[in-house]
Amino acid sequence: MNDDQSDIARRGIGLSMQVSNRSIEHALSHDRYRRRSRMVSLVGALLAATAGASLWAGLTGTGAKVVAILGFLSALLAAVEPLLGYAKEAESHRVAGSSFGALGTSYYNLQYLSDRKQQEEDFKELDIQQARLEKESVHVERWAIRKREDEERRKRSPEALATAPSG
Repeated sequence: MNDDQSDIARRGIGLSMQVSNRSIEHALSHDRYRRRSRMVSLVGALLAATAGASLWAGLTGTGAKVVAILGFLSALLAAVEPLLGYAKEAESHRVAGSSFGALGTSYYNLQYLSDRKQQEEDFKELDIQQARLEKESVHVERWAIRKREDEERRKRSPEALATAPSG
């Protein structure tokens, strides 16, 4: 590999790390929205089960009103959950994270191409793909970026490095 090729390889590795970070951020977002979706569904199911069990017990008076309220809340959660869009948002982040991860691998693999012209062509194509992905994929929220950055700092801390297994 000559100096020109190693320059492209270095840029490819750098961009690989950049898009891999984006992939991690999407994975963090996917996990958050998936948890939210599950929580809303679980609460709705618990309310429905409680209302059903209370109704089965044959409550009257105040108990019947509580059952009616629980049933109403359960139906409300079932109706609102799709409107909140947590499941859809989770899936969008999963797909985006996977796409950025694959792009990172492609950038990284540029270093193994022996033909300079092929490296340049692939690099340009990957840049186009990255720009398209950044434009078309769901937005990564600032909290996910901060969480990834905090985790990177934690891994580089003297305490983490001192306890890391030597290899």
